[in-house]
Amino acid sequence: TLSSVCKPVTAGGGVEAHEMAVVFNEKGISECTLPCVAQSFINHGAVLYKLFVLGPVWFVIVRPSLKNFYAGVDGCFDINKLAEQETVHFNSNNVSKADSQSPLTQLDPSDMKEDLPKADPAVFNRIVVDLRNALNMDLLGIDVVIDSSTGKYGIIDVNAFPSYDSVPNLMEHLVDLLVMRMNDSALANTTRIVESKSNSINMTSPDHPQEDSGVDTG
Repeated sequence: TLSSVCKPVTAGGGVEAHEMAVVFNEKGISECTLPCVAQSFINHGAVLYKLFVLGPVWFVIVRPSLKNFYAGVDGCFDINKLAEQETVHFNSNNVSKADSQSPLTQLDPSDMKEDLPKADPAVFNRIVVDLRNALNMDLLGIDVVIDSSTGKYGIIDVNAFPSYDSVPNLMEHLVDLLVMRMNDSALANTTRIVESKSNSINMTSPDHPQEDSGVDTG
């Protein structure tokens, strides 16, 4: 789409990793620091869903996000207005922190009248399960937005071992996950030992007797 979010390639917790921009035209792209990752920007009612995953357990934390942006007047598309639209620079940490007071998160009066699509826990669960399986990870954070117009879900970021800010009883869930993984490892080791012994027994089973060496052992 013409509206895009440009974010640094650098990942991790550094300040520069959170410096981003919403660009609307070629001029805006030229202002971005390259190389960068560009994602289509969709209006999502200034609501961000952060999924914090701890193995089979996950939590959803609702946070502020960027307001809706329109190219033109009163939401009407206008290519000339798009060319004049100024780039919006922002720090994603500041915008999406729990107590954010950024003007970039404040919806316009017209948008406040619109009903936002309701989040579906079943969709969140599918996202968590599919990403866990695809990435083979137990500790990750997934940022999700819901398109204000279509109700479609968009995954905008995935982080390894996120902050887990606002997750209740975090240490308890971490310990449960570690115990579960240790038990899985112990079970896997036991299974390998049993299989190894089974193979050894099969080597001398009655169906495949050992050949006589020809030496009289008494």
